[in-house]
Amino acid sequence: MLKKLDKILIILLIVTLFIIGRGYFKDKNSSQVQGDIESANELKVYYLDVGQGDSTLIRTPGGQDILIDGGPDNTVIGKLGKYLPVNDWDIELMILSHPHSDHVTGLVEVLKRYQVDEIWMTGAIHTSGDYLELLNLIKENNIKVKFVSSSEIVELENNLEIEIFYPIESFFETKMESLNNTSIVFNLSYGATSFLFTGDFEQEEGLVDLFDFRTDVYQVGHHGSNNGNDREFLEAVDPDWAVISVGEDNRYGHPQYRTLKNFENLGVDVLRTDQNGDVIFVSNGSRIE
Repeated sequence: MLKKLDKILIILLIVTLFIIGRGYFKDKNSSQVQGDIESANELKVYYLDVGQGDSTLIRTPGGQDILIDGGPDNTVIGKLGKYLPVNDWDIELMILSHPHSDHVTGLVEVLKRYQVDEIWMTGAIHTSGDYLELLNLIKENNIKVKFVSSSEIVELENNLEIEIFYPIESFFETKMESLNNTSIVFNLSYGATSFLFTGDFEQEEGLVDLFDFRTDVYQVGHHGSNNGNDREFLEAVDPDWAVISVGEDNRYGHPQYRTLKNFENLGVDVLRTDQNGDVIFVSNGSRIE
């Protein structure tokens, strides 16, 4: 009789612990869901430290993933694993600013590991192995491609849009003397906040009178090179922060003194991936942190 009673007590204890455990995990998950709801109105922009190259991940308030460029190697894969949810293997939009290796190489491996719904690019001719492999993967996976060839505004979500400034002509299947100057230049705006991307574009002064470039965060063109970032353009951009994607002790001397001095004279806070690592901004549509 005693043994039977002991068994009953043990069973009751197990059931009690199971119920308590379910309640604990339910509360824990409820807190997580609540946290997700509270952050659902946030835009997150990750300027990734991928060495001497560019790669930026954007997580939209609606849960979309946008990847701009992929850096010079496969470092971006580890970064995506760090910042994307563990079960998120879908990138809604990929943007290739231009097909130089320090922007395109990492995207090849991304296409092999992630589902990419749409790609924006210019289609300018380039014969590097990485770029040709990217084009083959796009074809094999039947990925939707938008060849950017004119200025336009694209609405992504409520209160979230991309304004494309450049190119203002088609570079599709065109061999260009300077691939840098085929870079897609655009502003991502969320509410009253905005983020400007220029790739490696070097002729910004020619666009100053055509568009309103004012922004909060400027990803510095061509890794802080003197080929761009002249004083007139930076005054037109008038950013609060400048982010320079650059590799430590790179052979190009990026970022260069003139560019840094221009930002200093304009009172702009400069952040560098070679010194700060990944740089992350969060916007609620009204203010940026």
